Amino acid sequence: MDQVEKLFTKFCSSPEVKQVGALISNRLGRPLQPFDIWYDGFKARSTIDQDKLDKLTKARYPNTEAVEKIFQTFW
Repeated sequence: MDQVEKLFTKFCSSPEVKQVGALISNRLGRPLQPFDIWYDGFKARSTIDQDKLDKLTKARYPNTEAVEKIFQTFW
């Protein structure tokens, strides 16, 4: 249990969590409150239908090999 507590404390104290908190506070225009744990401002809010995007993605990348081929162009 000590390991879990240490890991959680390390995570919550990380600079990245502090940066995300600052970003959320900036977006809300106020200091964070405890209930802001439920902030959902990072959800995709696209005007394109999610099912349509799924179909397009599956057509372009039907399997693992197709995805790996794309990543090979970056490495």
